[in-house]
Amino acid sequence: MEIQEKKSTVNQQVILSEPNQVDDQKYTIACEIVHPAYQEILKQFIKSGIPLPEIGYEFVEGEEVIAEAEFAWVEPKVCVLTQEQLEFQEELKKRDWFIWDLHAYSQENDTPEPLESLNWNRVWKEILKQQQEKEALKIQVNVQLQEGIYQLKEYKDRSIHVEKINQRDQPLLTRYILLKIIQQKHLQISLYEFSRRKETNQLGREVIARLIELDEF
Repeated sequence: MEIQEKKSTVNQQVILSEPNQVDDQKYTIACEIVHPAYQEILKQFIKSGIPLPEIGYEFVEGEEVIAEAEFAWVEPKVCVLTQEQLEFQEELKKRDWFIWDLHAYSQENDTPEPLESLNWNRVWKEILKQQQEKEALKIQVNVQLQEGIYQLKEYKDRSIHVEKINQRDQPLLTRYILLKIIQQKHLQISLYEFSRRKETNQLGREVIARLIELDEF
């Protein structure tokens, strides 16, 4: 059965840059109904120019509410869940929603740390890029090759991209996605053939063929 996504009382289409540029009524409503632990982080989102999300968003199937999210940006399918709402994450992931885990920025279970030094707008753009890429992506997998850990992406136009994952240089969000969400496969495949580096397409096809052979694809 198709899920209807029910809007909250706050319009998420408003683009914000500074709190004093926000529609006062919508901003007031958002601050009143948001989970207390997320009030400061919402203010920092606004200061960073991130669109105002829907607050207390409900996912409805028929007449039943089957999932909730504290924040939801509907068009890019991005949401934030409180600790109590984490039970909904698998269902939402199946429906191509990106779960923005703010707990990655804090040691507290349900109080994301509003880090003023963090460039929230940059993180937001990374998430949007991830969601846009997902539309064009056919396959994405991390593989352990002989020379290190690599990420393989095959797109719907049949192009292939393979790059090494440097854990230290990756931004926090990207590192979290690569190492926790994507399952890693260990393959005895080298980047080189007769001392010459393989072309990306050749390497990618070898990885895909090996994964199919192992029934991992």
